[in-house]
Amino acid sequence: MMTASKKNPVPRKSPRPGTDADDSRRGESATVRGTQADYVAFLPAAMAIPAAHVVRMRADAQLAAHNVRVGVASVLAVSARASRLPETDLDEITSLPRIALAVIFASTLIGPVADAAMADLLKRATPLRARLLTTAESLVVTGHLPGAEVERIRAGRGRFDTARDLVALSALYGAHAAELHGKHPFRARDFEEAAEVGTALLELLTPKRARPASSPAAGLDERDRLWTLLVAGHERLTRAGVYLFGAQDARKAVPALQANRGARPKGHAPVADTAPLHTDPNGPASRAA
Repeated sequence: MMTASKKNPVPRKSPRPGTDADDSRRGESATVRGTQADYVAFLPAAMAIPAAHVVRMRADAQLAAHNVRVGVASVLAVSARASRLPETDLDEITSLPRIALAVIFASTLIGPVADAAMADLLKRATPLRARLLTTAESLVVTGHLPGAEVERIRAGRGRFDTARDLVALSALYGAHAAELHGKHPFRARDFEEAAEVGTALLELLTPKRARPASSPAAGLDERDRLWTLLVAGHERLTRAGVYLFGAQDARKAVPALQANRGARPKGHAPVADTAPLHTDPNGPASRAA
């Protein structure tokens, strides 16, 4: 899994429940509930992360949320010891399950937003295609455009064909611009719009598995930024777990974000709050009696 930069560009402080900052954010949208409230609360911190440090999410958000809850519960069970650790903020640790819920909510926004964008593009694409294609067929009759090429564009139905037709029509008019000058009602901007709308539709209609890894989509940036916030917070949670439980037991007490969900091994329980702290996060798993 990718991790945040060692320079720690991610804001350390998260909105704390019950603080003035948290109350003010909730006041701006008093009707939000559940994961939406968490999304609203943590998005400003996520959007402050430098673009170069954003970690793209390629993970199961539900599994991550489960593992975060397990890890937070383990550390908070020995909160008296945890509070004495360097660079450990218990309020930040307590907030991690809420950040995980914000990631889940952000993930639900991607599909609906993309659908709305597609609907808007189709409203522009359908009449534009009809105008360009009808005029092109008239220009075939007058001998100014090749009939076979226009007929090939006309063939086919559906959204994907509409998108491809716009790109093809823009190219067709451009290839015959000299002989078509003054013979149609369109401006250069109409052909540019056809190419832009067609390309945007093709991007949205391409199956997800066939898209390039860098393909943009609405809502992905917000989700990835919230995920980056969660990854950075979980790294600090993991360091606390290593100090508290030792390197070996920490893997059970504070599971990795994508560790397989499973029952806690029998006999595993948080160490008593009176146990001494490890001074070396890579030190032995055994504890002083």
